[in-house]
Amino acid sequence: NAEYMGGAGGRTSIRIGPGSIVCADAELKGEIVFGLKCFVHPKARIIAENGPIYIGDSCMIEEQVLIINQLTDGALRGADDRPVMSIGSHNLFEVGCTIKAHKIGDLNTFEPKCVVESQCEISTGCTIGALCHLTSCDRMPDNCVVFGSNNQRRICGDKPQTSASLQYDLISCTANKYHNLKKAKVPAPKPNIPAT
Repeated sequence: NAEYMGGAGGRTSIRIGPGSIVCADAELKGEIVFGLKCFVHPKARIIAENGPIYIGDSCMIEEQVLIINQLTDGALRGADDRPVMSIGSHNLFEVGCTIKAHKIGDLNTFEPKCVVESQCEISTGCTIGALCHLTSCDRMPDNCVVFGSNNQRRICGDKPQTSASLQYDLISCTANKYHNLKKAKVPAPKPNIPAT
């Protein structure tokens, strides 16, 4: 389940969960763990520079997305005192967004070319609009929508839905025809041999 590749910054350890698909053209560095049914498009960059990145289930990471774990003050720290980047489940990272936040909840959408700096914490059900740039915020409230050139905010009354799961179903059927892929290595089931 782990793939090791040497890199300039040391050893890279990638763990890809069952059903997850990572295109070979994606750039992965450092310790990265993918949950179930994630999809990483070509030219996406996930860089665990100063600590591990844990990505939950059913996340969709599109082309030219940069997810990077950089060292900052106040970051969550693991047992070995490295900052941990924790990304929840059912998140959609659209083309060209840059994500540095160390804590991201579930059911969030990051629209094209938005930037979320490391001082931000994104909770659940948030949408960061196209071209929005969040430089500093404590913890964004649940169901918050950020939009416009002034990063205006509103709380959405409806329960959030992302299209990450729907996109996965469509893309997983066609991806192997058009891309070189890295898939989880699932062990073969043990044969059921009756005891004698």
